[in-house]
Amino acid sequence: MDPRINNFNKETFIMKMEKELESEIEEFYSKNTYTESWRLLNCKKKNIRVNNGIIIVTLNPAFRKDVDYTNEVNFSSESGFAIQAENARSKVQPQIKKFLTEIHSKIHRVISLDEFVNSVLVGYFIPFRSASIKNLKNKNEAISFGKQLWSKIILQNIDSLQLLVCIDNTTTRSVLEILSALGFVEKEKTPLPTGWGDYKSDIRRLNYNGKTITLLRLPHLGRFPIFGRKVAENQIEKIVKESIKYYKYK
Repeated sequence: MDPRINNFNKETFIMKMEKELESEIEEFYSKNTYTESWRLLNCKKKNIRVNNGIIIVTLNPAFRKDVDYTNEVNFSSESGFAIQAENARSKVQPQIKKFLTEIHSKIHRVISLDEFVNSVLVGYFIPFRSASIKNLKNKNEAISFGKQLWSKIILQNIDSLQLLVCIDNTTTRSVLEILSALGFVEKEKTPLPTGWGDYKSDIRRLNYNGKTITLLRLPHLGRFPIFGRKVAENQIEKIVKESIKYYKYK
């Protein structure tokens, strides 16, 4: 555990952090008079405490007028990875599932796909729903708020973190700022073709206390569904292999 939180009992600290995160989100939501609901995690809440070293962060949850969000749990998806709930209305979540399926096929561990997927920490950088990021009121303030939230979440996972995946440029820039502030040092950056025209992904290696982690930037998977395309199998194979080059499932 990071020395900055060594004075706390870990379990007590995390539970306190979860309550603080929820309170801060509700306060920001109310202050900015948002009305379209919010969601922080697309996995179980416990994945903030214990996960398999993979964190996936997308920009913000979609809002659709034909969907009733009234009875949804805002903080997390306690049924597990929200592919089941979001599949019918999200283009991004099925793509994430395909990406994780590719990783699972290459880690050579006796663990079911469902168990592997459900142990990934998956969340939204900005938890507030909108039809698009352009439609989100006070967008710049929301991005700054997202940095505050994810600074705490990444700090909590700083020792177990191995692979961090960001889906879009805004999230990637913000997460890189967080990692830099926490003491991560970028050592290399490699662009990789995605098989979708000239669009590329980026693999970055960052060092922290002698450990190497990987940051993968992907194009927005809602607009560029790169996974599962026969014509891009070789490019996707390269992206997946580079993503898990330093990954060890625990």
